Amino acid sequence: MLFDGPMTVNELAARLQVAPTTVSLLVGELGRKGILERREDQADRRRRIIGIAADQQPAITAWLAPARPRGARR
Repeated sequence: MLFDGPMTVNELAARLQVAPTTVSLLVGELGRKGILERREDQADRRRRIIGIAADQQPAITAWLAPARPRGARR
């Protein structure tokens, strides 16, 4: 998410190569801790987009920055 931006649970599951239910559980837990947030997809209100909470972005960026692939967007 940091490198590729917000995405859906299914997109995250495919990226991580795990089941969508696993990602949903992880997102739920990280959401309760205020690390991730879910929002409606404006193009399809049935879908939820998962992203890093705005107030957590600087800390997560600093933590992951050394591992950022070359050419990845911020």
